Amino acid sequence: MTGIFQGLREEYKGSLSVRLIIIFVGLSLSVVAVFTGILIYHQKNEAKRERIGLGRLLSSVTASELKTPAFAENRQETAAVIARILARKDVVSATVYDSSLNILYHQGGAEKSLKHAGLDKLAADDIAVQENTFDLSFITPITVGSSASAEGIYFDPKDTPQKHSTIGYLRIVLSRDTEFEDIHSVLAANAAIALTLSLIVSAVIFFAVKRALSPLSDLSEAMTALGKGAEIKAVPVRSEDEIGRIAAAFNKMAGDRGRLEEQLIAAKKLETVAGFAKGIAHDFNNQLSTIRGFVYILEQSVPKGNKAHNYASYLNDTLTRMEQHVQSLLAFSKNQELQIQNTEIGEYLSSLVPAAEQVAGERVRFIYKPPTGTLYAGIDRVHMERVLNNLVLNARDAMPDGGELIIEAGIYGPALRQNGNGRPVRISVSDTGTGMDEATKERMFEPFFTTKDEGKGTGLGLSIVYGIIEQHKGSIDVDTAPGIGTKFNIYLPAAWEE
Repeated sequence: MTGIFQGLREEYKGSLSVRLIIIFVGLSLSVVAVFTGILIYHQKNEAKRERIGLGRLLSSVTASELKTPAFAENRQETAAVIARILARKDVVSATVYDSSLNILYHQGGAEKSLKHAGLDKLAADDIAVQENTFDLSFITPITVGSSASAEGIYFDPKDTPQKHSTIGYLRIVLSRDTEFEDIHSVLAANAAIALTLSLIVSAVIFFAVKRALSPLSDLSEAMTALGKGAEIKAVPVRSEDEIGRIAAAFNKMAGDRGRLEEQLIAAKKLETVAGFAKGIAHDFNNQLSTIRGFVYILEQSVPKGNKAHNYASYLNDTLTRMEQHVQSLLAFSKNQELQIQNTEIGEYLSSLVPAAEQVAGERVRFIYKPPTGTLYAGIDRVHMERVLNNLVLNARDAMPDGGELIIEAGIYGPALRQNGNGRPVRISVSDTGTGMDEATKERMFEPFFTTKDEGKGTGLGLSIVYGIIEQHKGSIDVDTAPGIGTKFNIYLPAAWEE
């Protein structure tokens, strides 16, 4: 039994629906209990009034029948009258007293004296009612009338005043069992109503609460799964109320978390690759310096026009291109020195537009959307130009049949100054090209990764972009889909006009 109560208590604590059902059922039962109490109160009073009315009627009629037997003290006739009254199941006893309150006749129940009942104040036509727990006693004077004057002997008694004399008393005791039976019937009926109502209310509330709290249950399960790091599905948004808005907010939060986790994994992966690239670039650069020294000696020791001199010149050109690749790797690994300047972004981008239009080519419709107001950010102007140039090249290559390329800038979020810095400045480069699938998007910043045909790209353009933006303590994200296009968003810490 203890285990059952413990289980119910745990269920009560752990389930909001169970608590709501218990509360509503409790309220329903309380309403039924109050209604039953009021009904019983009125039923009890009504039954009491009916019993008193019946008792008064029986007492009045019986007292009238007992006038002659009581006056003559005829026990046989008195017994016959009392027997007719006792034939009723609700009459407990009947007692006839003389005017001195001595018992003339008694039948049924215990005898009871009336000497201390205070009947001296009882009028001849009145009936005294004594209420007890289980019965009602009715005491009625037995009276006889006589003419108040000598003329009454000769005239109709109706036309002459009558004088009533009390010759005795009648006491009838009625049982109150009928009252209690009525009350019990009311209780039984209301108990049945309460039980039926409780079952109906419980069923209605159960399904209503289950339906209403179903979104919360889905949210609870989804949050638990999210906390455990498990894969979760979007929670259905079934309404536009508070619960629906919570579900929508949770779906957004879960989606943002998933994207952030993907970005974190990609960032860690790129950090690993960057460290590896940094080591290779340094070692490779040292080896190239050694080779360039020997090539220089060879070039100086061989006369011009000699094939060996030509070979040395060719080697020098190749070494230059290799050194450029090494510098690209160093840029990706964030191992280059930046010359940061506080720059007004709108003017800076405007100065790059002519060159960017040339890079984009004639087939591409180039659009520049300058920011509203002034935007300042600390940037290395040379390296940031390289970033934008690489993104424009990437957009152009994604639109071999032409398209639209847009460069725009603005504040990401409200422009609020906090601790000397505002919200990030966002520079966007978007195109209407082929777009990228998820597999390509996951690897696009890796060095030497390219989707272009062999010989048409080194795969270092976007890795250089990533490295330079990271060195600026900024970030970059991508919105892309196959057949729709690509949008690169660069976020840089805002600065303020000096």
